[in-house]
Amino acid sequence: MNKRKIVVSLHLMLPTLFMMILAALAFAGTDDLFTHELALTSLVIYYPILFILQGIVCSWLRTNIILSLASSIVGYFLVLIFWLNFTGTIYLLVYITVWFVAYGVTRLIVRQ
Repeated sequence: MNKRKIVVSLHLMLPTLFMMILAALAFAGTDDLFTHELALTSLVIYYPILFILQGIVCSWLRTNIILSLASSIVGYFLVLIFWLNFTGTIYLLVYITVWFVAYGVTRLIVRQ
């Protein structure tokens, strides 16, 4: 297996894995304040950063856009199903927008 295939595979799996780990840490804790703080921080800061990084890496590696975005969306849906309720789906619209902005800006920079 060449290095590019390994990097592309990691690019597809790592954001989903990180989302699951963050959610497991946030909702498995016994301390109520820590649990709520990590859950909110994940929704507002960590998940958007993961979507931004995946958009940047997708543009930089020139991988499949649909596959890249779908892996992050599936990861977020798994978090919604297992730990959150479906009122968190509104965040998904923001995350997808952020992903496309990161992808587009990186694409413009790479072309120049």
